[in-house]
Amino acid sequence: MPSIRVTIIDNTDRRKRTVLLLQSSGSSTALATQLHHGAKTKLRIKNPDRLIVLHTGAELTDEDGIAGYLRTDNKREKEIVVCGKGQQFVGQTSTAGETDERTRPNVSVIAEHSAVENDAIKQLYLTVERCPYINMAVGMPDLHLGNSSPVGCVFITSTEAIYPKLIGSDIGCGMSLFKLPSLLSTSKRIETPSLLAKQLINIDGPMENPPNLFEDSAAHSQTLGTIGKGNHFAEFLVVDEILDTDHATRMQISSSVAYLLIHSGSRSYGKAILEAAPPVLNSATDPQQFNEYIRQHDQACTWAQRNRELIATRLLDPLGLADTVEKLVDIFHNSVTSAEMAAERGWVHRKGAAPAVPGQPVVIPGSRGAYSYVVMPKDLDHTPNGTSQPRLPRILTCLIAARYNSLPSYTGFSLAHGAGRAVARTQSHHKINPKSDLTTTKLGSTVICMDKTLLLEEAPECYKDIDAVIEDLRPYVDVVARLRPIVTYKTMER
Repeated sequence: MPSIRVTIIDNTDRRKRTVLLLQSSGSSTALATQLHHGAKTKLRIKNPDRLIVLHTGAELTDEDGIAGYLRTDNKREKEIVVCGKGQQFVGQTSTAGETDERTRPNVSVIAEHSAVENDAIKQLYLTVERCPYINMAVGMPDLHLGNSSPVGCVFITSTEAIYPKLIGSDIGCGMSLFKLPSLLSTSKRIETPSLLAKQLINIDGPMENPPNLFEDSAAHSQTLGTIGKGNHFAEFLVVDEILDTDHATRMQISSSVAYLLIHSGSRSYGKAILEAAPPVLNSATDPQQFNEYIRQHDQACTWAQRNRELIATRLLDPLGLADTVEKLVDIFHNSVTSAEMAAERGWVHRKGAAPAVPGQPVVIPGSRGAYSYVVMPKDLDHTPNGTSQPRLPRILTCLIAARYNSLPSYTGFSLAHGAGRAVARTQSHHKINPKSDLTTTKLGSTVICMDKTLLLEEAPECYKDIDAVIEDLRPYVDVVARLRPIVTYKTMER
């Protein structure tokens, strides 16, 4: 007897799903009964009340509607979200006939030269499936697996919804690039990295009198001015090569000076904000809660920005340079901002992605021991012929990708934020020889990291090829300069 395969999904937790095989020969009533029975017994939903098609938002309001959808002969997998009695559907509903291509999210990955694992791509699509307000998702060349959603990507939702987890706990994490005086670049401290490293002091502990930036951030002031662990760092660099003289001149990028690059975020402050936030914020159903998260998010970004400035001050003060630096770049990698596309507004969620704003430079770092790059986003809407015509990157797909549209020429207002992990932290201990010298890199730079576990997990071999990442971004940026690391500060705590 022929059967109909359908996946039913719990509205309150999209991870709870099961496949049903329904007998197709029965009446409309029989099909609806089988579907409701499956929701009760498999998903443990006591009173299934509303059935909504996942990819279109079309509500199946009666038995004939249910049977008509289930018996539709197309190649798309049938997926139905089940709402219990009194539950509000998490997503946008539509009338039953609205099933055109515009209702599908656009999902693509920009990676022709970069190595992106299939599991990361699959996680990108699964995230879109779990979050019905997402209209578009773009994976960057540095896309890699994350805890609940991938890192190195951007999600664009409709105007009424924000997903705090798609921004993460380190709200405002990003990069600040400071220009140092010419004195430092010509001194022996730069020529000999080990001499510079010896002059740096431990900044892992709290500041003596940390400022309290906001009323609700007072409990987190002790982490202000500290880098944190993971992939965060402070790095002294010099210019290895100028690749675009015009942009470099305007940006004050010169081979006669040195630079300090800081990668850190909002530390425990951002984490507390995420932990207090609900999975989904909806401006239509709870505008007060929605606006409160935006307020806290913006404060965390300001806090993170100030944190990077204080880290620079603490590092440069012993060198007598704290009052002589100039900040050239400051960007957020983890944030949510409003943006407009095709005359429609939405929320751009970045999780490990740099903003692409024409005229605003971006620093894309490699791993320690690899080059970093300064790039300038192109204004793709103002090419000589008046249209946007970047080279189209190859679109990587997985089995479920066929359910979605793709816009390969679109970057979601974003760029890669770095090289991206190639080896998971848990696997790094098997891939890297712990007896090898990990404090001196192939470029001759020195790494300050007393934490042996962190030193191993953050080894250059655990990251992707930054040159391949930059190559994938060339249609969207002008590459301005290549920077070479001299000293990378991770931690002095063992």
